Amino acid sequence: MLVFLDYLAKHKPHSEFSGPAHDTCTEELCMPAYNDTTTTRQLHKCQSDDCDTSRFPIEKLDEAFCALDRPIHWIPTSWDILWWQQYGIMRLSSLDQKFIAISHVWSDGTGNGLQSPGSVNTCLVQYWAEIAKSLQCSGLWWDTLCVPTQKQSRRKALDIMLENYARAEYIVVHDLELVNTPWVDSETAAVAVVLSTWFTRGWTAAEFNATRKRTKNVKVLFKNPQNPKQPIIKDLDRDILAGKAQFTSLAHLTASKILRGVRREIGDLRGLLQVLRGRSTAWDKDKTIVASLMTLDQSKVDTSRSAPEMTRAILAACTTMPKTAFFHNKVPMTSHGAWSWCPPSIFDFDIRRATLDSDDCQNALFIGKNGSLDGAFAVFPLQHKDVDSICPYSTHPFIVQRISSAIETFENCAILKVSGKTDGSGIAQGILVEVVAFRDDKLECRYIGCLYLTLPRQDRILVRICRIGDNVDSKDKILPALNAEHALAATEEAYYYKGPVAWF
Repeated sequence: MLVFLDYLAKHKPHSEFSGPAHDTCTEELCMPAYNDTTTTRQLHKCQSDDCDTSRFPIEKLDEAFCALDRPIHWIPTSWDILWWQQYGIMRLSSLDQKFIAISHVWSDGTGNGLQSPGSVNTCLVQYWAEIAKSLQCSGLWWDTLCVPTQKQSRRKALDIMLENYARAEYIVVHDLELVNTPWVDSETAAVAVVLSTWFTRGWTAAEFNATRKRTKNVKVLFKNPQNPKQPIIKDLDRDILAGKAQFTSLAHLTASKILRGVRREIGDLRGLLQVLRGRSTAWDKDKTIVASLMTLDQSKVDTSRSAPEMTRAILAACTTMPKTAFFHNKVPMTSHGAWSWCPPSIFDFDIRRATLDSDDCQNALFIGKNGSLDGAFAVFPLQHKDVDSICPYSTHPFIVQRISSAIETFENCAILKVSGKTDGSGIAQGILVEVVAFRDDKLECRYIGCLYLTLPRQDRILVRICRIGDNVDSKDKILPALNAEHALAATEEAYYYKGPVAWF
């Protein structure tokens, strides 16, 4: 961020990002991101600012999606915008028609706003039509006109939302801050895109990520210095991003690296959260919807599910997570059994605590499709003298009480170390668990909560493969807790006969 602040200090005349809309923003928070876009007046592109509206029959989309069963297969929902421009007739594009997809910011007035469904300012549609024509496309995909309004049909359309951006001939980025920023050079443009409101949104990040398998298909609109009435269209890859062998500024290189980072393949939970954690959506659930669209196979996407259900599907698809991300302060989504270690949202995990690569087997936890969590932990049976050093990470009364109740029978409890020192000289982060079984060479544990404590110096530290979230029997009855020291002794004997014991 400092490199961009330094850049802006030197190039302020070219920047449109210090206007009144951002007066209350900080380096961490963009306030316009939380505006209520449903009451935003729709944008005019005409000089009169008072042109007629055009009505598109989007009820056709309701009918088309209503007939589809999940998993939803992609169908064309763009409008033949040049046919409309020439003949005034609204018809959907055919399968073989090239179309542009608009990636935009609703708070700019490019959403539906106060208009009735399907009604849009004619000048705004004409604006998109001219851009499509200049890119030799005849179709327009613009969510304001291309997503059904009926609830069930809309959910089905959201299931394949990103497919429209992946299949589009070009993605056109429209942000009023960028449109009002005169084109100067690639360096200025790259910094402008990274600092734009468009780049702070969850939906637009997902739309941008959907273009990752192709190049030279993302077009960004800027102010044309020679003709301010018409935008200048610049290609992200060719005109904006710094080339690998290009001699340029640190700000340009940094902005290009950030943009490429959002556009890359998302392979795990760490990568997903790096892209989405700092971005906003109008509704909280939308952020989880965006995450599921970016992570899940198309056949497994169902945006009608609850946020916890989508969270479980996302985690099962990611298969691993950093051990330090497991340290959270939320009430788990279930009280026992499957997913009883998991917070309601993936955004409750803190990947910023992770210090090692997620592919490091000593640091990775493996997420089972049945909702269990496996990983290698340093295990410490809880001692009576350790109880007073325990400090729950969460302040939620349920978790505080749960930890207090569990340590009343401390002999059944163990600490699974997440991070920190184990020589009594500092604070460690750990997971309080109750040991319930030793099966398949794994120590079966019941999750209680995350906490801070001082771990005493140990002559040796035993590492065991632990499984959390599989603490019920075949009849879904909760397994009773065992004496932790006795259980660990049994595991040591088993490991003695089956192989070497792992020690830190």
